[in-house]
Amino acid sequence: MDDLKREALEKRKANLEAQLSSYGIMDYKVNHLPYLDYSNERFQSEYEAGCRMMILFAISYSAENLAERPHIIQWFKDENIWNKVSPNEKAYLTNPHPDEDTIIEFSWRIEGALALGWCLNKVQSLPKLNSEGSDQEIDELIDNLPLLGDPLTDFLSDLKYRDVEQIYDENLVNELVTAYFRDLYINGQKDTTNIDGALSFERHRALNWLRMFMGMAEWDEVDTST
Repeated sequence: MDDLKREALEKRKANLEAQLSSYGIMDYKVNHLPYLDYSNERFQSEYEAGCRMMILFAISYSAENLAERPHIIQWFKDENIWNKVSPNEKAYLTNPHPDEDTIIEFSWRIEGALALGWCLNKVQSLPKLNSEGSDQEIDELIDNLPLLGDPLTDFLSDLKYRDVEQIYDENLVNELVTAYFRDLYINGQKDTTNIDGALSFERHRALNWLRMFMGMAEWDEVDTST
């Protein structure tokens, strides 16, 4: 590894660890610099990311508007993205009476949509991990997305990722947060951070899907192990 690359990776390592410290995670460090190298990562296309973003956004909306699900299904079919809706999502959308836990689970998909919206430059920044998506960022996302029911072809064909390094680093932050909460659970310890674990998990899942972590390209099969 040449000196310039090592210097760049050391800077990213310091920034990542500083973020973790700001949330109260002091003991998790990046001990292997190549962990930060994304040059061999394979990302979903912008088009696929845009489809997934719209699916997550519509599904989160439907969790508070269950009667709209048939219209959302028809919209997905009209826009030729129904085949990109996962089996679990289809089961929820077509279930006449989903239980409360399922509804709550799918309401959280707004956080995944917000993360992908940030990746695709539809929001300027992501909320901190100690709060759910703020009204400001969610309003910004809504303002920059087609209305539910509107045509999607032109929108999906004109999407561009922000700097992949930023996306990868955000993924790693949430990967380490997942590791932190996993270790707490295994060791029976209490959380001493100010992190919203559910928020971070949704972000981790969306970004792992985006980079096809462990070669998984299907939404229901996303691996969030660390």
